[in-house]
Amino acid sequence: MLNDERGSLRSRGAATVSSLTLRQIAALIPADQAWGVWLSRQIIARVMDTFGPSLAGTRLDPVDIKTSDGRRIVGEWVYGAGVKRAHTEAAIYYIHGSGYALCSPRTHRRLTSWLSRSTGLPLFSIDYRLAPRYRFPTAADDVRSGWDWLTGEGGLAPEQTVIAGDSAGGHLAVDLLLQPDVAHPSGRC
Repeated sequence: MLNDERGSLRSRGAATVSSLTLRQIAALIPADQAWGVWLSRQIIARVMDTFGPSLAGTRLDPVDIKTSDGRRIVGEWVYGAGVKRAHTEAAIYYIHGSGYALCSPRTHRRLTSWLSRSTGLPLFSIDYRLAPRYRFPTAADDVRSGWDWLTGEGGLAPEQTVIAGDSAGGHLAVDLLLQPDVAHPSGRC
């Protein structure tokens, strides 16, 4: 007999809560007002903290540095359970989704910790600046800066790196890879 239910109990619970609450709340929050965007970010972060905390054994190392050419890199290294902290041989570069306006590496920690644990690779999640405060192409510039840092000062060979992203992060990954002077990774997902 086939099981018609899709996803884990946790993911089905999150989908149910979203459909019963978040959609109705979102209809009342003005997306064109700064306070509406702020409130939406807070709600999403709380829901993700409840339904999507990091997997047990995950370690995080925050990054907030300036590169030698003055660009700021903000993000976090994610090490799933059993993954070594060395990230000079191979890694995943993760670009979170958000509609360019809402999420962050924090909201995606369950996914990034799962990716790290599942692949055995450390993962760097870039915290790109969000709209509407920062206009296009700021997010793309931040993603490019993160890639340049990882494959330059970070010491990772592009051919030993995988780029992954969801939603807006997937678009930003494609944008990065379409730039003619970008060294391509070993893979993308």
